[in-house]
Amino acid sequence: MTKWDPTILALALWFFPLPAWAADDPPEEVVVVPPVVSAMDLSINPKDLHRALIAELMRGPEFDLVTPTAGSQSWNPACLEDVRCLEELAITGGAPHLVAAAVAPSPDGPIFDIVHVYRGLVQERVAVPVPERPADIEERVFLAVESLLTGIPIPPELLGLEPPTAEPEPPAVERGLKPEKTKKDPPKAAPEPEAPAVAKAEKPEKPKKTVKADKPEKANQPEKTAKASKANKPEKTAKSSRTVQAKEAKERPTDRVGWRLVGRGGWARYDKFDFASGGIEGARRLVGPLFLVAGIELYAVNRELPPNLQLADGGTRVWNAMAPLSAGLQFQTLKGVIRPYVGGEAVVAQYHRDEDGMYWATGGRGRIGVDLQASPTVGWNLHGGLGFWSDEEWVRVEPDIATSGLVFQLGTGLVITR
Repeated sequence: MTKWDPTILALALWFFPLPAWAADDPPEEVVVVPPVVSAMDLSINPKDLHRALIAELMRGPEFDLVTPTAGSQSWNPACLEDVRCLEELAITGGAPHLVAAAVAPSPDGPIFDIVHVYRGLVQERVAVPVPERPADIEERVFLAVESLLTGIPIPPELLGLEPPTAEPEPPAVERGLKPEKTKKDPPKAAPEPEAPAVAKAEKPEKPKKTVKADKPEKANQPEKTAKASKANKPEKTAKSSRTVQAKEAKERPTDRVGWRLVGRGGWARYDKFDFASGGIEGARRLVGPLFLVAGIELYAVNRELPPNLQLADGGTRVWNAMAPLSAGLQFQTLKGVIRPYVGGEAVVAQYHRDEDGMYWATGGRGRIGVDLQASPTVGWNLHGGLGFWSDEEWVRVEPDIATSGLVFQLGTGLVITR
């Protein structure tokens, strides 16, 4: 084994360019949901509205993870009108999406006001009447979330409201129809000469314009057809929209985590050496749950020197270190709070250097562990490894050490995902 060599770190940084990986992958579809706040007294508990809202967001395919938050001191119904306040809530929750709701007064009674914000931009906002009975909360929240995520208005009759009455058709005169001019004939008390009588005989010919009178009837037919198609359209669109979203969710169950960075410390053992270990590794998703993993570690041991290697000043113990490099593949669950993984990797380590040259041990290692997510992007890692490496020159370190054998490893540390 040898002391720290700067060339090993340079080689690792060239082999493992982590920062370039974080630029082109979308973040995980995570939404934070602060408590439902109320500006008035209600017959129902706002906490019940909050629980129903979370349950409905978790039921749909739009988000991979729904995270309730405690809100902030500035969180109140007026915050729904302030985009900066909403963005602050999303940043505090550590997610790109925010669905916030409040109960506010209105001329028609209290309303349940919900807004969806993505990266500081309001996507949709929906307000529905607050149900009077707790038993109606789930259905009312379902309608509100459906409209919030699809952008399709809620039919008034589903909310217990009267549909808007159709305006009566204007009379024929207002629609531009010309009435028969025979009604405007001069009174018979003043008989006209014979020449005007000819004019009266010509007037009946003007009803030839009855073709114009028929046009409004034909015009009414497309209008009715359009109304019927518009009335049917929201229902079909809502069903097709949710179907498409559900299909997309099934087709991309693990396409949100793009890369993973872990820093950990722990213990490792080879033959009779117990090493204090530490290192950093990164993983880049290739496809589905499959990741390419690479890392660099530092193994350090305070060992007792054999008689032929003891120092000139009489010292019998010395710190030695080596820096194993590893690269391999890993399968990992990408959703939820608990994310286990398993994989394998190749390992190479420069364990000794002297005037004759550098000596490397090569082998492989299986890996198993789990990430415990404290938030969508930060968690705690527990890791274990069992491997094998070999080189004939291990005797240069100590005469009685094995030239090949098993390598054990246990470690824990911080994990960051995007």
